[in-house]
Amino acid sequence: MSLLNKLKNSLAQGSPEPIALPDAMVFSALNPDAIAMQVNLKKKAEENGARDIPLESSQNTDSIEDSIITIAMSEVRSHLQNYDSQQAAYQSRLASMDPFALASKFRGNVDIQKNELDIKIEQEQGSFYLLKESLIQLEEQWATFKKSWNIQSDPVIGISIKTKWLILLSIFLFEVVITASMIQAYVAGGPLEALGYSLMVPSLTLGICGFPVGKMLRKIQRVGTRITKVFYGISSVILVISAFLLNLFLTYIREAAIEGEDFNAAISYLTSTLSGDFYPISAIGILLYLFSCGLYIGAVIDVMYMEHTIPGLQQQIESRNKLHNEYIARLKKTHDELITLQKNSSIDFNQVFNELNSWQVAYNEIIDHQMKLYQKMKAYISHSESVINALLKQYREINIAHRKTPAPDYFSSTWRFPLNEYLTEPKFTNQKNYSMKLQDAVSEIEKSQKLLNDSFTKIPKLVQGIDELLVKVTKK
Repeated sequence: MSLLNKLKNSLAQGSPEPIALPDAMVFSALNPDAIAMQVNLKKKAEENGARDIPLESSQNTDSIEDSIITIAMSEVRSHLQNYDSQQAAYQSRLASMDPFALASKFRGNVDIQKNELDIKIEQEQGSFYLLKESLIQLEEQWATFKKSWNIQSDPVIGISIKTKWLILLSIFLFEVVITASMIQAYVAGGPLEALGYSLMVPSLTLGICGFPVGKMLRKIQRVGTRITKVFYGISSVILVISAFLLNLFLTYIREAAIEGEDFNAAISYLTSTLSGDFYPISAIGILLYLFSCGLYIGAVIDVMYMEHTIPGLQQQIESRNKLHNEYIARLKKTHDELITLQKNSSIDFNQVFNELNSWQVAYNEIIDHQMKLYQKMKAYISHSESVINALLKQYREINIAHRKTPAPDYFSSTWRFPLNEYLTEPKFTNQKNYSMKLQDAVSEIEKSQKLLNDSFTKIPKLVQGIDELLVKVTKK
């Protein structure tokens, strides 16, 4: 969760929902005709006047006058309750926009984030140091290895050992499948016997002759005594001749199968050829022989270059490349995390400053609405006084016209609105003071920002080191 959202959630606990700011609150005008009808004003005024009610000495309003005031004030009070609720909502909203509360909460969250950031940077610095040391150690081992074999530059290995093993297996299977498909129609045992012959000879030529020859040819290229190289050379020639003879034997097996002969006939053909009396081979047989020999040569070459002529070189290079790729991935991940962390924090600060600016606008709007609402309430009270006094005057004039005795003195008085708390202008929050609070809050948040930035200044240096090492590793 971002720093701004944490602050909003914290400040929102227990505070009211933001209120809508109405353009106007409607105060419904009193209806004097409805009130007069409700108390039966004209009739009651005539009746009470004929009975000289209220008495000349009376100092209090009579029951009809009380009813007029009560009915009118009942409607007035409902509007005043709405007025109170609206003003209370305004005040509650203003209270929720306390700049010092925001600054305090922000400082607390900054302290938490700073601690987390310091721990993160410290961890990454430690990981970066260990990774750098590992890379130095790896390169020292590689330099020692190259020096021991007098390697001037880093060799490039195109195909991995695993891939070369797969190539060797593919050659073997390819020869078995092709050979079996060519002789299965001519052997008595059908596909299974053909598969047996096809597996036998490649296993001998590739496994016993091809693989050893490839290894011996590789060793001949390495540093060693002349006697050792001569031994490997002679052994290789013997195995190569044996492989060619085995492939020739496979060809004669096919020829015997075509002629309806058995395995012994193939042996007889080979023996005759070896004794100087060459047994003729069909065109298909010659192609089979050349195909088998070609695959054998390919297998020997594959085994020969399965490893570099320098022992362990390919494993060294593959292991080193694998570690380099791991280092690159870790460095890029750390780099992206640090950059994102710094970017997100910068956005949080900007959003908090924008929030404070929006509070100033909202504050001015609320104060303006409070003042307008108060002025409308005052006008409504004045209207209520006028309506009530007009009804009382109407009642008293009719009452006087039907009296036999003088009217009481209070008939000449004017009724006054009794709720003094609504007659006194409320003390609204001073806009100037609020602006100063906002400025102080901005100053406090800027101090918090500087405090956090002090930790963030460590990031560029760490990122620079990571970038430099990343370039170094990538070029390896």
